[in-house]
Amino acid sequence: MLQLGVTYLWTAWIGGRPLPATRSILSPEEAARAERFVFDRDRNRFVAGRGALRSLLAHYQGVEPREVVLEYSHYGKPFLPRELGRDQLEFNLSHSDDWALIGITLGRRLGVDLERLRVLDDLEGLARTVFSRRELAELAEVPEPERTEAFFNCWTRKEAFIKACG
Repeated sequence: MLQLGVTYLWTAWIGGRPLPATRSILSPEEAARAERFVFDRDRNRFVAGRGALRSLLAHYQGVEPREVVLEYSHYGKPFLPRELGRDQLEFNLSHSDDWALIGITLGRRLGVDLERLRVLDDLEGLARTVFSRRELAELAEVPEPERTEAFFNCWTRKEAFIKACG
């Protein structure tokens, strides 16, 4: 099963329409949240992503996906309730367009982030709102053809760190 100190990363394609059985493994709260999405595309991605997450967590816990119990921090980050005498299974989920990234580990905080590499209208302006002075200086040193990729590399690392902190 899981090995202490090892992080397991899984990718899942969440584009298209999820299988009907996927909806049946969601909690009532997740099903209600799915129905609040305006666009089918977003609803389908949410259902497929949560289905993949529940399936993986169920596998590692030795239960059925619908039996996975999730609680939420005051920031909305899902987590598994602690069980006395067992290492804490930690996980994190990120998605971008039709792909999801799920990280699972034992006994340590975990954050993952996934972003589709794309051209941004105002990359420098956005960077000024979220990057430190040092990060801005380093980004300015990157040759223009590589700057978008450098921006997203820094962005995803920051997001994963913040998610790990909760």
